[in-house]
Amino acid sequence: MPLLLRTLLVVFGLWTALLAGTVTAARHDQPGLSWIALSADPFVGSRSGMFRAYADGSHIQALGEGRFPTWSPDGHWIAYERAGSIYRVNFWGRHRMRLAARMQGNNFRNPKWSPDGQWIVFRDNTDLYIIRPRGGHVTRLVTDIREVLFWSLDSQWIYFIDRGDRFVARVRVDGSQVEYSVYQIPAWEGADLSPDGQWIAYAEFPSATSGGIFVIRADGSDRRQIVSARHREAFWNVVCCPAWTPQGDRITFLASVYHGGQTFTIRSDGSDLRRFPGSLGPRSGDWVEIRRPLHSAMVLASGFLLIVMGIAPWPQAIRWLRQKYRISIGM
Repeated sequence: MPLLLRTLLVVFGLWTALLAGTVTAARHDQPGLSWIALSADPFVGSRSGMFRAYADGSHIQALGEGRFPTWSPDGHWIAYERAGSIYRVNFWGRHRMRLAARMQGNNFRNPKWSPDGQWIVFRDNTDLYIIRPRGGHVTRLVTDIREVLFWSLDSQWIYFIDRGDRFVARVRVDGSQVEYSVYQIPAWEGADLSPDGQWIAYAEFPSATSGGIFVIRADGSDRRQIVSARHREAFWNVVCCPAWTPQGDRITFLASVYHGGQTFTIRSDGSDLRRFPGSLGPRSGDWVEIRRPLHSAMVLASGFLLIVMGIAPWPQAIRWLRQKYRISIGM
């Protein structure tokens, strides 16, 4: 192999490997890798259905009809509800698959993907169910619930609102143990666990004297209100669906006045309230941070392959091949 060609292969291989390492390092802090999946009501905005968008509200992509989207931990799939059944669809809105079919007189809704990616929990009018992400048998875990809230970080517990005392309860993923009144908070309008597992954000139904978004430590202490339903001399009649961003520094929530609504974001300390960009009027949302180390690994491997091709002892390899397989190879 000519010396110039060998040199070019080595140089290009080194450049490719360096590029792969730089991209991998940069992606750990790149905010554009945070995505939100939203479902929008037709009476709130000009568009309805299910969408995904960057963290800054740009690159809105329609994913079809659906509600209550929830990301898989790797960001490759979204589970959601449509017409009372639970479905999944990939990041690009393709390869749609029904996981749990609607039962007569009973609508499934509000799926939540487990942090380890092994389960999807959802509810109907009264009961809590669980299923594998590839479908299969639907298992009923507990009855007489009001709402499903969130998973524990180790994927061993599912938190929900009990219909009896209306406080937060939890059940083991295998259904072997149920604990009631774990948190005596009226999180009827949704709750979410922070990415580090230290805080819970929850929504309390607005009333004449209270209501809004609250945060509380996971041990039940230090409860504080960060958003009031009485905002800027207006009264939000719906404040719901809090969700932590992947970085854990902000909380998104929906606030509306009757048939008008918008998603807002706020810091966990109650400062820096912002309206989420975009023209959608979301009803529910879920965040994910997507990293794609596989792509960088493939580029890195290609770089090393080019280096090997540039420094490999081709004449000796060709002589060995000729002797072993009696083939003619020219260089």
